[in-house]
Amino acid sequence: MSIPGSFISPVGYSSSTCGYCSPAGQRSKTKSSKSYGFWANSLECQTYQDLIDRGWRRSGSYLYHPDMARTCCPQYTIRLDAAQFHPSRSSRQLLNRFNRFVLEDYRPGGSAGGNGGGGAAEAAAPAAAEWKSGKSESGEENSMLLDEFPQPSSSAAPRAQLSLPATPALADRSSINTAALPRPSDSAAAAAPTPSQPQPSKPKKTKGKNNVFELIPSIHAAEKAFLPEGTEVKHHFEIVLEPSSFTKEKYDLFRSYQINVHKESPTKQSESGFKRFLVDSPLDRVPIPYPSPPPAHLPTHFGSYHQLYRLDGKLIAMGVLDILPSAVSSVYLMYDVEYQHMGLGKTSALREAALAREMSEAGAGKLDLYMGFYIHTCVKMRYKADYAPSSLLNPATNTFYPYETCAPLLDAHTHASFSSPSHSNSPGPKPKPPPDSTSDWQDAVDPDEDEDDEEDGDVDSDLPSPPPPGFLDTRDLPKTALVKMLVLEQRENTVYPAIMSPAWRSLTTRREIKEIIAALGEDLCEKVVLYF
Repeated sequence: MSIPGSFISPVGYSSSTCGYCSPAGQRSKTKSSKSYGFWANSLECQTYQDLIDRGWRRSGSYLYHPDMARTCCPQYTIRLDAAQFHPSRSSRQLLNRFNRFVLEDYRPGGSAGGNGGGGAAEAAAPAAAEWKSGKSESGEENSMLLDEFPQPSSSAAPRAQLSLPATPALADRSSINTAALPRPSDSAAAAAPTPSQPQPSKPKKTKGKNNVFELIPSIHAAEKAFLPEGTEVKHHFEIVLEPSSFTKEKYDLFRSYQINVHKESPTKQSESGFKRFLVDSPLDRVPIPYPSPPPAHLPTHFGSYHQLYRLDGKLIAMGVLDILPSAVSSVYLMYDVEYQHMGLGKTSALREAALAREMSEAGAGKLDLYMGFYIHTCVKMRYKADYAPSSLLNPATNTFYPYETCAPLLDAHTHASFSSPSHSNSPGPKPKPPPDSTSDWQDAVDPDEDEDDEEDGDVDSDLPSPPPPGFLDTRDLPKTALVKMLVLEQRENTVYPAIMSPAWRSLTTRREIKEIIAALGEDLCEKVVLYF
């Protein structure tokens, strides 16, 4: 048996204040947000794919899973079927206007511009109201923003970075008779309906046109790399997809975005905070198994990326993406406030869906767009369901259900079970209205650790009982999982089955081992190695 390449360190069950069920710019008065988390030193991309398909999400190298029975604002993983996605009329119009601006210097309400190449000042000239169409811009502008992550306390700081002198040795487990180990009794459960598959959406004709809108050609229509050589344009627009890395230019864009869009204090911005949340990643880069070399604009490796938007050479926006075996997972989007009126949040969603579709067509397998968490109790987060056909993850069974079948349950219950509707509990509260200002449309996690943030989250002593939906019960774990879960003994550089490890002798670390097995499940626990 080989040793997994994913090394993780448990943090535990946490309670923190919430930014979704409180007034704009504030957090809840009580620590009503509940989740379980761990730090990842390294993480194989397939393992992270398996994790997000079980309701996990990462913030830098911290991974967490909301307690979907107890957290105040349940967060459901939302997945867009990129192959069947067809943009709304307003999104198509916005993309067309953006392309015409790049190619012709077209400005709504006016005519094509004069000499072009005007840079930032001219590019920002069209009135914001003239660029908006359909729904309020604030409703979709931050479509791919980082969800509000729980804040682990200072006691939950990541353990020292692993530095292995060589591949750890695997302790002999031949003396363990796994077949003879008892398994917990299976409780009787009501039969659940089989999740239905989203129905393919029929192509829609553009109003007044005989042609059918095509996403990928429209996405690339104004990009410099896709224009015939010698094409005269008023502006030069480029999209560059590169492995995540730090540059001063990226940090300056992030800092400006946090201050001007989210109204955060300049003193809270730091290069280290930016690196920790949006540059550093535990994901290992491995080649994507295309059957033949892909087009130059597609990624060649799974891993974490920055998608750069450049207009006339200036960085005007940046998306943070994870490219995984079955997903383009959107992490964050930031943009220059001068260009806020151009709908970069809306068009970024289209570009990311197109990326997933193009990779699939190039032979990388079926990829969907994962848009983070959907929060039905918060109106400002409901916009994600406007991208269709999308599905929500049922927390108890880790299966996806079409949004259309989930919405009525979410209207009626705060904590909904899509597989067993009768198990849904608590009446659904009236969601609080979105803030008036787009600047507070999404409260991003504070990227800078200060004393207040460190004290905001508490690591509780135990998983609650009954366990969170989708978790095993620590009192009734499969004994085979205690053998499958490996624990690294760093002093010996040796990996042991959990019940044979030195860590098992301590009641504290034994509890931590049991909790993370419960959180991951038996299948996933054999894909990671614990370290303490």
